[in-house]
Amino acid sequence: MERYDVDLYGTDYRHEICENYFREIRDHLKDKPSRFHLVEEDFAIDNTVVDSKLEGLKRKIVEVASQQQYWGEEIPARWLPLEQVLMNLRAQGHKVIHRSLLENMNQAGVQISTDELDLFLRFQHEIGTILYFSTELLKEKIVLEPQWMINALKSLITVEEMFVLRHAPSVSTMWHEFRNGKLYLELIDALWTKDRNPDLHDNKDHLLLLMEQLNIIAKPTLCIDDESEIKELNYFFAPCMLHVEPPRE
Repeated sequence: MERYDVDLYGTDYRHEICENYFREIRDHLKDKPSRFHLVEEDFAIDNTVVDSKLEGLKRKIVEVASQQQYWGEEIPARWLPLEQVLMNLRAQGHKVIHRSLLENMNQAGVQISTDELDLFLRFQHEIGTILYFSTELLKEKIVLEPQWMINALKSLITVEEMFVLRHAPSVSTMWHEFRNGKLYLELIDALWTKDRNPDLHDNKDHLLLLMEQLNIIAKPTLCIDDESEIKELNYFFAPCMLHVEPPRE
């Protein structure tokens, strides 16, 4: 008896699924700033076969990339060894490095000034290869993998409730507070331990400063005695966790 594989989803039906999916995405983003980054075309790629639409997607990526302000700009040739240094450190598994490490390597190779090194790092940040801010609090460290910072936040959001329940009741309480937008430092310490997340543990302070810089979290302050004294509180607001608008009082 011969066996036939039956495609339950015909071409038209699969096309309809894709259209609905893209429509939902665009509808979800219609009131968000990220909508300005959408292109007109949608590409539904079947990764189980050699899909002819893949070439169209590649052409669109090049087309969009060529419209970026830095496309075609010349960069100093002396920056190339530093780019290679960043790539090598990333390949070795480094997530965060001190700026001084790059300065020392720079002195041993092609020498550039402190100001030009800062320009190089800001350029790398602009094209998305690193996270670097030249502010007083952040300029001493360089995040080699921007996705790592997102993973750090994800490690807080997606932590299993059973893991939280194994800790003291106060940790469980703070975890539920976080689900409503209030992130306590004690909860971060409980989740980013040396054993569980050594990279996050060692770079906790810098990660929190980065999240503040990117407006992912915000540190509230309390004014005392007619604003003559300002006290920092031991938690952050995490707007991304709010499901409803907080009360205004």
